[in-house]
Amino acid sequence: MIKKWLNDFLQANPMLAKKEIHQIGLSYIAFKDNAKIIWCFTQPDIVTVGTDYIGSTDDKYISGEGSSYATARSTSSSGINDTSLVVGQQSTSRNLSTVYRAYLKFDTSAIGSTPVRQAYITQVNLTLTCITDWSTADFDVQIVKHGWNSDTTEQAYDNCLSGTADNSIWRNTGGMASNTPYTSGNLDTSWVNKTGFTYYSLRSKEDYDNSPPATDVPEYVILASQSYATSAYRPILTVISFGFISAYKYPEDSIDILKDIKHSQPPQQATIKTTFFGLKSAKKGQKPIGIKGIPN
Repeated sequence: MIKKWLNDFLQANPMLAKKEIHQIGLSYIAFKDNAKIIWCFTQPDIVTVGTDYIGSTDDKYISGEGSSYATARSTSSSGINDTSLVVGQQSTSRNLSTVYRAYLKFDTSAIGSTPVRQAYITQVNLTLTCITDWSTADFDVQIVKHGWNSDTTEQAYDNCLSGTADNSIWRNTGGMASNTPYTSGNLDTSWVNKTGFTYYSLRSKEDYDNSPPATDVPEYVILASQSYATSAYRPILTVISFGFISAYKYPEDSIDILKDIKHSQPPQQATIKTTFFGLKSAKKGQKPIGIKGIPN
């Protein structure tokens, strides 16, 4: 896990030359070329966190209507912020087609905040609950990577259709029970915003494929939004991440002494989140100062 993390760290920080990375006891040392500093990461600092992020009351759905299916897919008619979200499509014998697309927002900024300053996401899943299933004809509910926060209603509607589907659908509506939370497969970990909000939209695969519904054969579902009365049914984004509680930097004059420092096994901590370990810097020519426990 640590070696993989160091490789990921180097890829994410191309300015950090892989000039010398080696292990000293429990520590992993990386030298940065230009700034003349080193980074020290210690094994006890690793924290793995699985967090459920609740949705935002800014979530909504947008519908498009028209006498033709093409018009319904291309032109929004209303945006609704309510206790429910609607995804899918339908066509009635009254010569009216309707398409529904939904929009989700999660505050995931805590991932990149202290004490975990360098967090790497390993798994992401979305949990939604269907309140009413009107899908006589079943369909896949696609999760779209879509930063819709600055979109107008029409832009949000159009960009959901044209946006890139995530690595997994939420689920197919076949055999789905109402009032039962269902969780998606694994989503793209790189899409999650570690310092702000993470946005998704939802669409029917039939909508994306430009496949019109049969007349009077409903093809949509109603999902609980963040404003839904039953909290257990509201949208949840689950993010599993790991990282180091601290990434200590040391000046160039610490490099010589670090190679001579011998680490002893630190005492067991009641919880890994309350204490982290690092090396205390010393100027060139001074004796190693050793390990110092620093309370969080």
